[in-house]
Amino acid sequence: MAITRRPRRRVATTGSVDELNALVAALIKENSQLKRQLARLNTAPAGSSSSANARALGAIALKVQRALSSSGGTGRNVSRRASAATRTSRTRTPRKPASPETQAKRLAALARAREARAAKRVATTESGGS
Repeated sequence: MAITRRPRRRVATTGSVDELNALVAALIKENSQLKRQLARLNTAPAGSSSSANARALGAIALKVQRALSSSGGTGRNVSRRASAATRTSRTRTPRKPASPETQAKRLAALARAREARAAKRVATTESGGS
């Protein structure tokens, strides 16, 4: 049975691009307004809650700035792309070689396992052939 493929729907490019441009412009305008407001509140006289307000506004401004500086996409996809990029660009440091004692233990265990497997094979051929 052949797999049938449905044709992809084409997205209207001119309308969506214009709409995105308008949204980005609005976000930039709002970001600059928030920055001005934050600067105004930071220069205000120190009160009991002004430092908490400044921290809260700083956090909001940081979120807006991160959202604007992100490299396209939203949510999980961006983080996956970023983590995949760092994974591929990261160079692995070579592993330290095992000590001679450890290597000898490993080789002995491997030899014992081979002997056990050979004995098992011999036992199955003897019982199966009778």
